[in-house]
Amino acid sequence: MEKILNYINGQLVEPTFGKYLENINPSIGSVYSLIPDSDTSDVQLAVQSAQAAFPLWSAMPLEKRASILLAIADLIDRDIDKLALAESIDQGKPLKLACAVDIPRASANMRFYATASMHMSSESHLMEGEAINYDPNSDRCCRMHLTMESSLILIHLENCSRIGSRLHSGCKTLRAYAHDSFFIFKVVC
Repeated sequence: MEKILNYINGQLVEPTFGKYLENINPSIGSVYSLIPDSDTSDVQLAVQSAQAAFPLWSAMPLEKRASILLAIADLIDRDIDKLALAESIDQGKPLKLACAVDIPRASANMRFYATASMHMSSESHLMEGEAINYDPNSDRCCRMHLTMESSLILIHLENCSRIGSRLHSGCKTLRAYAHDSFFIFKVVC
């Protein structure tokens, strides 16, 4: 039976205490893999790794971050059949649906956010490495924000839109779902 590992600091590693949860295919009710039953010590290791990577990633020029996100989209496109099968088994949904909707949407979301700086309309404007200029009277500007958070680079296929936007703005995202499919990327050089 496949045993899925945590991805921390560029390496696949077992959970600190070696505990796993059964991952069940909901369409037939059978266990098809084991996933880490990570605890706070695993999360702390991942957060420390992300904090160490944050200065390099957040200082990286937008064009370089965009090229990395586009490369992720290319990997999704390359492995669409394998990812669709994994999504189908994990979510209990028809393979045709995963292949036609879920996986292409993940790729499209990564591409959208990779190029967001070229087609974003806002009353705020990034002066790369300097500041953010904005109109404080704008409703749209109040909703737009750049957050600084640390994270694991575990990307759930259905969350690519949220993750893409955060990676594009120089952040990393902590996402952990006990019973969902993960797409794992190393996005920090």
